[in-house]
Amino acid sequence: MNEYFNTFQTIEQSVEQLLTGEQNSLEIEQSATSLRKSVQPCIEELNQSSVRLKQLVQVGFEDLYNAENVWLSKPRIAEAAKEEIWEQLGDISGRSIRIRNLANQWREDAVKQAKKYWNERIDYSREKWFFDSKRKLKEGIGWGEKDGFIKEIPPKTNSLLVEIDKIIKAKLSKVYEEITQINLELMHQYIKLLDQQEKIKYGKQIVLIFSDIGAKLSKPTEHLPKSVTSLKTIIRIEIKALVGNGWGDIYWEDVVKFKDNISSNIEKFITAIFDDRVELTIQALEQAIAFYNYFLERQDRYQQETPEQREAEKAWIDQQRRELDRVQKGLEAILNTD
Repeated sequence: MNEYFNTFQTIEQSVEQLLTGEQNSLEIEQSATSLRKSVQPCIEELNQSSVRLKQLVQVGFEDLYNAENVWLSKPRIAEAAKEEIWEQLGDISGRSIRIRNLANQWREDAVKQAKKYWNERIDYSREKWFFDSKRKLKEGIGWGEKDGFIKEIPPKTNSLLVEIDKIIKAKLSKVYEEITQINLELMHQYIKLLDQQEKIKYGKQIVLIFSDIGAKLSKPTEHLPKSVTSLKTIIRIEIKALVGNGWGDIYWEDVVKFKDNISSNIEKFITAIFDDRVELTIQALEQAIAFYNYFLERQDRYQQETPEQREAEKAWIDQQRRELDRVQKGLEAILNTD
C-alpha cells in the first residue's frame, strides 16, 4: 500500500512540475490536469483505507496481547495445587448431594408448619364466631357477628404472611448454610491464575451467581420466581370471594372453602419458592464444579507441554507482533503525510 501511495504522490508531483513549466502544449497540460483529478481520489481512498486498516490492526494487537496473556498464565496454572482443588471439588459435590437429599424434607416441613399455623387461626375463629351458647356449630353468621368476623380476617391473614416468610427463611437457612461454607476466597485465588479474559469472565460469573443466591435465600418472599403470584394477592382475592356478598350470611361451609383454598395456595407458594431456590443453589454449585473441572483440564494440558513448545509459542507471538508493527508504521506514514 505504501508503494502505491508513493507512486500516486510521485505522479501528482510530476503533474505539478509540468504545469509550472513554460514550454508545454495546451494538450499535455489538459492531460496532466485530468490525470491529477483521477489520482487524487486514489490517494483519498488510500488514506481512508489506512484509517480502517489501522483500526483492524489494533484488533490484531489485542489478539496477540491476549495470546501472550494466556502464554504467561500457563506456568501459574500448571504449578497450582491439584490436591487442594480435588478437595474443593469433593466438598462442593458433597454439599450438592446433601441439598438434593434433604430439600424435599425441608420443603414439606415448611408447608406443614404454615398450614398448621393457618388452621389454628381458622379454628380460633370457628370457636369464637360459629358456635352457639350450647356449643353447637352454626351454619352461618349474620349481621352483628358477621362484621366482627370480617374485621378479624385481615389481621389473621397478615400474620399468616409474616409467619410464612419466617418459616421459609428458617428452612432455606439450611440451604444458605451449605452455600456459605464454600470457600469462595480460595476459588477466586484460582481464578486469578487464569489469563486476563478468563479471569474477568469467571470472576464476574462466580460473584454474580453467589450474590444472587444470597439475596434470594435471605429474602425469599421479596424475590419471587417469575411464574409465581404473591400469596398476598391470592389471599386478597379469596377474601373478596368470601365476604363479597354484603347482604347475605357467611356460612361455615364457605369459610371451610376459604380455608382450604388458602391452604392449597400456601403449599403451591412455598413449594414454588423452595424449588426455585434449591434449583438456583444447585446450579451455582454446578457452576463452581464446572470451573474447577475446567481448571484441572487446562492444568493437565499445560503440564504436558515442553519448554521447547513454550519457547516456540512465544517466538511465534513475537514474530506476529513485529509484522503488525511493520504494517502499523506503514499506515502511520500514509496518514501523517500532508
